[in-house]
Amino acid sequence: MKTLNTFCFYVDTGDASRTEQVTDDLPTTLVTTTDSNINDTISPTNGPSDGTTADTSTTIVTTTTSTICMLISNLVAIYDATAGSDSTPALSGSGIYTYPLANGPSKAFDKLLNTSYRFRGFGTNLQSGINSGFYVTYACDSFIFTAVRFASADASRNRDPIAVTIEGSDETTQEKLGKGDSWHLLYSGSTGLYAVNSSMTYGNLQKLFVNASYKSYRVLVTEKRGSDSSVEYSEIKFFK
Repeated sequence: MKTLNTFCFYVDTGDASRTEQVTDDLPTTLVTTTDSNINDTISPTNGPSDGTTADTSTTIVTTTTSTICMLISNLVAIYDATAGSDSTPALSGSGIYTYPLANGPSKAFDKLLNTSYRFRGFGTNLQSGINSGFYVTYACDSFIFTAVRFASADASRNRDPIAVTIEGSDETTQEKLGKGDSWHLLYSGSTGLYAVNSSMTYGNLQKLFVNASYKSYRVLVTEKRGSDSSVEYSEIKFFK
């Protein structure tokens, strides 16, 4: 049995979500579904006593939430990439084109708003950190993601990613996922953070309108808010 020292990422299919770090062997994908139905009827017998008839109404509330625990088998920081192009793997470090050891891509999946993924670019300008991001592969069947949501980091607002591309791939090896022709463009647009003025705050949900399932996904920052040496964001949530 292969040990995957990585993360069990809970994808939202309703209002519930969670992310939990996992270091043990997980042979299967965990699926949890909760259904609840509430029927509330207002009876005429509760109405006025003067002979008039009270309005009768029936409210049916149905709530369905489920979370799917998808073990991540591969999560790689990358840079020097655009949609459809090859990428370069990034390493932790203190120089350009690196991420701090405490701010790797896994921090975008830990459900903690006080941690973040930070990637350093070259210089201090609008382009520094652009075309960086990550790709992630799930150790289970392919999935269709229908929406995405970003959260700002506890850092300068100039580091906020404002626009991204999201691509999908059926490949699972790092060799293949480093090649641009392995990826299919699914989304190019806003992160929902443009209107966010606070640290550690979620932006608006962004719909993806995807009709195909993939095992691997790649996220690349194409625009940030202002001049800074880095791009940085706290969380990214995919919705199924």
